[in-house]
Amino acid sequence: MNLRARFALLISLFLIAFFVYYLTSKPQLNGEYASFGVPIPTSYPLLGIDVSHYQGNINWQQVKNTKHNQDSIQFIFIKASEGVTLKDDQLDNNTAGAEQVGLDFGCYHFFIPSVGAKAQAAFFCQNIQEKKYSLKPVLDLEFDGDFTNDRLQDSIMVFLNEVELRIGDRPILYTYSNFYKTHDLKDLANELFWIAQYGVHCDLMKQDNVQAWQFSEKGTVSGIEGYVDLNLGKSSFFNLLKKNERVTMTCRAFHLTQNL
Repeated sequence: MNLRARFALLISLFLIAFFVYYLTSKPQLNGEYASFGVPIPTSYPLLGIDVSHYQGNINWQQVKNTKHNQDSIQFIFIKASEGVTLKDDQLDNNTAGAEQVGLDFGCYHFFIPSVGAKAQAAFFCQNIQEKKYSLKPVLDLEFDGDFTNDRLQDSIMVFLNEVELRIGDRPILYTYSNFYKTHDLKDLANELFWIAQYGVHCDLMKQDNVQAWQFSEKGTVSGIEGYVDLNLGKSSFFNLLKKNERVTMTCRAFHLTQNL
């Protein structure tokens, strides 16, 4: 075999290997998967997902029926809104689908600090008040808008108080572990948190006020084409995050009382 033929063969083998890797590393397009795509940490008992318009049209019956190694989807967080003008394109479809198959779900709002917190709370409530959600609403906090810690916390508290006033449920807070650790959120110590930290461990889950952990952004779930975020919940998750439960924390211990 001459040099030119050998070179052509090597190029052909490289292209074949590349396309095999490309096809096997991508999420399947038919929305049916043999596993959740990543190892599921065994430290917490409840598995859930969060979705938005990025997941497109979801087959919720397939999501409900998905079982791998005795794990199944137990809770959903669904994006509802952002700022004061953006309603998620799939909010209505996702909430109706999750309700129809009997999955517990809550709705979240992507917070923009530079926009009025009370107006954002009103817009969020307007979009979710008719939904049959069973979990507390969520405030998604991912950037500070160059606010000081005090100003940021004041704005967050306005949002939380306004939502609770309007719909009777106080939102929990979603944020990344680095954001949580690099911002002095002492005024929010009594709030419940859902923390994003990708990997096999999240040290913040040791805290009583952290009840859920987003551990991967590359999960695969039947009924959803492409990647989806995977989350774990503590055994106390449903006791504390069900709607219409009021939670207060004293000395790192929670006490439940019914809303009046």
